[in-house]
Amino acid sequence: MPAAWVVLHPDERADVRLAYLDAAGRPRQVLPPVRLEARGAATVWRQAREAAELVQSLASAMVGAAWGAPASECEVRFGRIVHPQSRRSIRLCVWLEVT
Repeated sequence: MPAAWVVLHPDERADVRLAYLDAAGRPRQVLPPVRLEARGAATVWRQAREAAELVQSLASAMVGAAWGAPASECEVRFGRIVHPQSRRSIRLCVWLEVT
């Protein structure tokens, strides 16, 4: 299962880590941490929205590659990554931490 950990910092930075959980639920880091830098006067909600968009994009690409499908064909719906053409789906888990 793909999982993401998003940390929002008071200086308007956000760190995003994307991992894949193995069958035992242990995280296996897939991508190195990604840092979103502040763009103007960011609110926590804007930071969270931008981080969520990044998580959806990265997770769709990761899962699409595993399924042999382009990321552009994968969608995120109600906490799941879905590939409508093959009817495959997998849960996406996201943790959000505000420091």
